[in-house]
Amino acid sequence: MLDTLTGLDTRLFFILNGSVVNPAFDGLFFLLTKKPILTAIAAAVWAFAFFVGSGRTRWFLLLGVIAFAADDLIVYALKNAFARVRPCHFLGGVRLITECPESYSFPSRHASGLFSLSVTLVLGLKRYRVPLLAAAFMVAFSRVYSGVHYPGDVLAGAFLGSAVAFAVYFIDRRYQPGFFGRIKNFITHREV
Repeated sequence: MLDTLTGLDTRLFFILNGSVVNPAFDGLFFLLTKKPILTAIAAAVWAFAFFVGSGRTRWFLLLGVIAFAADDLIVYALKNAFARVRPCHFLGGVRLITECPESYSFPSRHASGLFSLSVTLVLGLKRYRVPLLAAAFMVAFSRVYSGVHYPGDVLAGAFLGSAVAFAVYFIDRRYQPGFFGRIKNFITHREV
């Protein structure tokens, strides 16, 4: 069963990595897969939304950061536990548009992190669901397109990030009256 899934993951990888090639995608996905560029864009959008947004927006932006940080710790542990070698280190004929990282492949940190942040924001700020989820999907796809992750890595990352987002959202809803409630009250009622 595992061999079948691995074979399917590899076949799908080569379809997405080599069959949908186009120069516009190369440029766009190169930018989306570069962590410093992606971080700068996300930080700028986050800061803008925090300072011009409502109290509810600020609260969900803070929850998004909490989800992102928790997700990053989980991904770090899972990468080392599974120790899956990246396709760019393991397979021949991989089309790379960026350097091949030395870290392990499963799950995708980019996909997981973006989904943890985006889904948290979608749960609280539903009107932004289309651009938030589109951004997360594009970043996840960029990792396969650029040759550094298998599709299974990004699917697992998307699932894990979404699960962390739902957990943070549940904790927020469940424990509002206590400590989180006081922080939320401070964040949502102060003027920025």
